[in-house]
Amino acid sequence: MAKSLSEYKQDLVEVERLLNLALRQNAKDLLSAEKVQLQQIVKEMKAVADEETPKTKKVLPTLNITSYAWDQSEKFVKIYLSNLPGIQGISTENIKLSSSDGQYSVVIEDLNGKNHQFTSPKLLHDVGNYTFKVKDTSMLLLMMKKLEPTKWRYLSIREKLAKEDKDKVPAAEKDADPSSSIMNMMKKMYDEGDDEMKKTIAKAWTESRNKGGDMGMGGGMGGMGGLS
Repeated sequence: MAKSLSEYKQDLVEVERLLNLALRQNAKDLLSAEKVQLQQIVKEMKAVADEETPKTKKVLPTLNITSYAWDQSEKFVKIYLSNLPGIQGISTENIKLSSSDGQYSVVIEDLNGKNHQFTSPKLLHDVGNYTFKVKDTSMLLLMMKKLEPTKWRYLSIREKLAKEDKDKVPAAEKDADPSSSIMNMMKKMYDEGDDEMKKTIAKAWTESRNKGGDMGMGGGMGGMGGLS
């Protein structure tokens, strides 16, 4: 049965003890040779044990990168991540790329004692090869190869929808008379308000009418007379 590391260590201690007690040179030489052999065995067994022992990976805090800039060329869509000082000095093995359902992610491990993570919004179009390049001491460039050499108006579907929603102005709102809008708003406040609100609105309307301003309400607000 093979001896354990602990047993070899005990043998080494015993040989060293005997070596200190030995008087004859021949005995010393034999014990010294045995000591060297045991030291080598102990060293090799410790090395194997260290390799087999699972190393606990240090858990680092993760920072989410939310700000970025983007650009494009004929062949690539490019996302720039800045404010990453020291990135040029870390191993490229610490920069890990992944993608899922049109979103592209990067995790930068152990940069200045922290992990940094970025996930793009869902891109406007499908892309091909996804790579990265360290631009300088504090910038990482993510590159997605276009499937077609067309110019993208937006980076993401989210940006496209936001722009379309902003541009959508109902025709009724475009053509509405401003005074009519104010009148409708005041009527709504009057109809939905309590008695105190109704008295306040009626008073303001009456005072404006008496001054000739009419608050931009045309002929007035029906149903207010009794509360003025």
